[in-house]
Amino acid sequence: MNNNLLLGVTGSIAASKTEELHSLLVDSYNIKIISTTEGLKYISKSFITNHNVLSSWEDAPGSPHIELSRWADKVIIYPATANFIAKLSSGISDDLLLSTMLMYKKSIYIAPAMHEEMYLAKETQANIINLSDRHIFCGPRYGNLDIGDQGLGRLLEPTEILEILKKRLLDLLII
Repeated sequence: MNNNLLLGVTGSIAASKTEELHSLLVDSYNIKIISTTEGLKYISKSFITNHNVLSSWEDAPGSPHIELSRWADKVIIYPATANFIAKLSSGISDDLLLSTMLMYKKSIYIAPAMHEEMYLAKETQANIINLSDRHIFCGPRYGNLDIGDQGLGRLLEPTEILEILKKRLLDLLII
């Protein structure tokens, strides 16, 4: 059974949903969290402290990118910004989260969240296509976005991610 889940958080206002996702998954998984520096701005200080959220090399001794990539049975990036997707697609590893993702050898669940113009930009679409042969994109959906806009780019709700994880597990058991 896949019991160890690594939850990656990037710098989107949608990262505020990370705490709810964590609460839905905590009974089924051992969870460790890595956030980008920007991602820390959108999750509460108490959550960061209570769940030992890692964000830099100084947060964990040794080689955390190696250890965490080998520890994780599953990885979810929730939310994934256009910047994160572009860096991952290009093999850039300039922070702890990206370095860990480049070490990770299985498919990553990636839940994009950004404005529609960013999501539909040809560069972003090319990066998604590049990553799609190996990783699982979850969303986005059409809905309310930042600053009162609506469009394609809304992060899937935590309950939707939970259902995707359950369905993927059932698919694997049936095969």
